[in-house]
Amino acid sequence: EIQAVKVSDQARRSMVEIRGALEKQKIHASSRRYGALQQVLRALAWLDDRDTALLDDFDALSFGLWTDRDQIDPVKAVVQAVDHQVVQDCLGKLRDAIQRCSGQAPAAKVPELLQLAANAAMEARKALQEKGARRKGRADIKREIDSLKGVYDKLRGKVTPHGVGAALIDLGRARLDE
Repeated sequence: EIQAVKVSDQARRSMVEIRGALEKQKIHASSRRYGALQQVLRALAWLDDRDTALLDDFDALSFGLWTDRDQIDPVKAVVQAVDHQVVQDCLGKLRDAIQRCSGQAPAAKVPELLQLAANAAMEARKALQEKGARRKGRADIKREIDSLKGVYDKLRGKVTPHGVGAALIDLGRARLDE
C-alpha cells in the first residue's frame, strides 16, 4: 500500500532544493538515501491516511540527511526553511493588500480596491498550489486571508453590487483547503 502513495511534484521539487542547499553547505547524501527518504515520506502519508506525500511530512527528512552530529542543526534549518520564501511572499502580498484596502477610500476607488483584495487572495492560493507550504505556513496565510476577507466585506458594504461589476469576486474561492 505504501508503494501506491504518490510523492507530490511540490515535494519532489522541494527535495531537490533541499539537496542543493545541503550540498552548498558540504552536507552530502547519496541518491539511495534520498530514495529511501521518499519511502519514509510515503509511509508517513500512508499512516496519515493520505494517498500523497506532502511538505507536511518533511520534518522526517531532518533525521535522515545528516551523517555527523555537527550536521543536525544545519539540516534541520534547511528542511524547516523549505517553504519559508513562499509563505513570506504570500503573507507580504496579503498584508500589503489589507493595508491598502483598510484606509478611507473614495467610492470611485472601492471597485479597484476590491479587485486588489481578491487578486491578492487568489495569488496566495495559486502560489500555495504551485509551490506548497507546510501546515503552519498555510495556517498563517489562511489567517491573513480571513483578515483580508473582513476588509473586503467592509469595502463591499460601501457600494451597491451593480455598481461594482467584475470587482465583486467572492474571496471564499480563495480560502485555503484545510
